[in-house]
Amino acid sequence: MTTDEMVETNSSEMIDQITHEKLAENLAHDEIRIIHSRSTSDHFTRYSWDGRLWLFNDGGSHHTAAAKYIATRLREPVALTGNLHTYSLNADAVNSLCNDFEMFIMPKVSMEFFDAMCAFKATWFSHAMPSPYEDMQAILLPRSEERSMRVAAELSKARIPNLGTYLLDLLEKQEGRR
Repeated sequence: MTTDEMVETNSSEMIDQITHEKLAENLAHDEIRIIHSRSTSDHFTRYSWDGRLWLFNDGGSHHTAAAKYIATRLREPVALTGNLHTYSLNADAVNSLCNDFEMFIMPKVSMEFFDAMCAFKATWFSHAMPSPYEDMQAILLPRSEERSMRVAAELSKARIPNLGTYLLDLLEKQEGRR
C-alpha cells in the first residue's frame, strides 16, 4: 500500500479538501517531528540499491502522508530537513560470501532441521536476519563441504530462497545507481 492509498483509505478527512489551508493544517500536526523538533529520532534513510528516500518517523505518519498527498496535487514544495542514514552493500564482502557459501533464507531453524543436519553431518552456519525479517534466518553452507553442497542442492530443489542470488541482485542494482 502506498502512502497515498493509506491516507485515502484510513484518513480521507485529512485530504477532503486540496487547499493550501488543509496542507498547512496537516503540516501543523505536532507529531511530525522532522518539522517541529530539533532533537528527534525521525530521519531519512536511503538504501543504495533502492533509489528511494524513506522517512522514518515515530508519529504523525497519517498527517505526513496527507500533507504529501495535498502538496503533490497543489504542486507545492515542502522543505524537510533531517539526518540522512545511507546504507550500501560492501561488494567485496558480498562476493566473498557468495564464493565461499551457498546461502538461503528460511524461517527460524526448527529442531527437526537441526537434527537432520546433525544426522547428515553437514557443516552449516545460521545467522539472524535484520529487520523486517526477524522471523527468518540465513543458512550458510560452505561450498568446500560435499555434504553441505548436497543440502544446498535439496534446498534449491525445494525452492528455498537463495540469499546469495538476492544479495548479488541488490549489488547489481546498487552499482547501476552509481
